[in-house]
Amino acid sequence: VYHRLDKSPILFSEKGAFSHIEDNIHAFKDYLANEEVWYIVDGRKPKEYVAKTILICSSQKRHYSSFDKLGTTIRYMPVWSWEEIDACRIKLFRNLTQGHVRKLYNKWGGIPRFTLFYALNVSQQNLLQSAINSVNDNLLNFVGETTDDNSASHKIVHICTNIPKGEDGEEGGESVGDVEITEVEDNPGEPSMSQSSAVTRSVTRPDKRKSVIGNGDPFYSMSTLEFASDYVSEEVMDKLIKNYRDQLENFVKASSSISDYSTLRDAIFEQIAHRKLLKGGSFNARLLLRDVQFKTVNTHSEQTAMTISESHPIIKSGLEKYINKNDNFDIKFYFVLPKEMYDSYQEQVIYTTKRTVLKNRPPWINRLKQYALEIDLKL
Repeated sequence: VYHRLDKSPILFSEKGAFSHIEDNIHAFKDYLANEEVWYIVDGRKPKEYVAKTILICSSQKRHYSSFDKLGTTIRYMPVWSWEEIDACRIKLFRNLTQGHVRKLYNKWGGIPRFTLFYALNVSQQNLLQSAINSVNDNLLNFVGETTDDNSASHKIVHICTNIPKGEDGEEGGESVGDVEITEVEDNPGEPSMSQSSAVTRSVTRPDKRKSVIGNGDPFYSMSTLEFASDYVSEEVMDKLIKNYRDQLENFVKASSSISDYSTLRDAIFEQIAHRKLLKGGSFNARLLLRDVQFKTVNTHSEQTAMTISESHPIIKSGLEKYINKNDNFDIKFYFVLPKEMYDSYQEQVIYTTKRTVLKNRPPWINRLKQYALEIDLKL
């Protein structure tokens, strides 16, 4: 049974599809009393029935607050990839050129409403710039929930989730190349993926304070906030630095007290760090575990990771794309950190694509040297 906001419910059965003439879900109460029936609710509060219930909604608490109390399993739908957007364009929006849609995707990110459906609607396209123009320091308290007074934030900040990725960085299959990788075993006593009853009974309210990478959570179960695109990120940061410099600096410095109100902190710190590094200069750096400190002015020839997280595992497949595995030079990997984390930061583990510790280490990893690099947040 499918029930959408302001629409009559639809029953899909072996005998066909049937719609009630009124918006009255109780017309199908006999079916909904069967625990083998799926009750799919779209954008409205679900009624309580015996049927297996799936609520599909945006992040508006009024939709799910009561439903959460029943002990729910939560999964997040990711924004669309470019491949998905383009495939949909070919099938359903043949009047749109690939170049035009790609240009919109580079601004809006993977939101089909604005990259496809409203691609030629000037008024709708102007909403993105309006959202950017309305940015103020309230954005620093945005946690992803849609309300009447922050709807513009959802155009510039997207909820992202932990999707499965292969070694090549694309969603889907695994490719381990010419190196054998051994995965660590699952924790004893934890249910396997085939034990669906154990999974569906568990409450999986996501902890936004945890990183999507490396904590063993089921795919699509975690949520983080990211800027919609590089274009949006640059525009928003320009505005925040110009008008809210002190608030922005204080926001990033508060990294030691991570909360639901700080899920954008990583993205904002990364923007600040990139701008600092692109200007060049002298930065404190130290070899992790050896407490060696030196000065450097070369910030472009080595691999870097911007982070304010104490745990930031290195993914082997991602690093392999940027190194020469056949020479004998050190591979220098810099963790770019705020001053508050610089002295205490420790060497990070190396993970497989499946977010488990890499046990069979290829020879080139012995040349990997990890460094901490300190960034002054003063803007």
